[in-house]
Amino acid sequence: MTRSRAVSMIAALGLVVCAAPARAEPVEVSPETVVVSPDQMSRAVDVKDVRMNGDQVSGKVVNNSGKPVRDVQILVKYVWLWNNERKPGTDSPGRAVYETLPGELAPGEAKDFTYRPDEPLPNRRDERFEPAVEVAGVTEITTQQPSPLGMR
Repeated sequence: MTRSRAVSMIAALGLVVCAAPARAEPVEVSPETVVVSPDQMSRAVDVKDVRMNGDQVSGKVVNNSGKPVRDVQILVKYVWLWNNERKPGTDSPGRAVYETLPGELAPGEAKDFTYRPDEPLPNRRDERFEPAVEVAGVTEITTQQPSPLGMR
């Protein structure tokens, strides 16, 4: 019988400044869930060959761990770069979205992915988009007591 566990990392999308102090909300984690650092995550499952064609972002997800994985969650970011970064505007249409890739990846296996946003990116002359993709979470398939992404 195989067991699976979710391995997640916290991705910082930006800095939020507020007048009132923020309260930390409790996070529930099941015994099968292990939170690992972004560095551990990228050593185990990585994204390669990211490219952008119009609104579409594509690349390759690679399982570098010694165990099969599934439910690879990627964070697709459309990073907004102003033509004049010294005097940026106030209307930045940069965006980010989480996408879960279907299927399993065997150890050492790579799988191509393509993401196209539901709403098209704006076509403006004062900017350009640069894609960035990273692994945000993955489920490791194990047959024994889990260790963080094959780490010993």
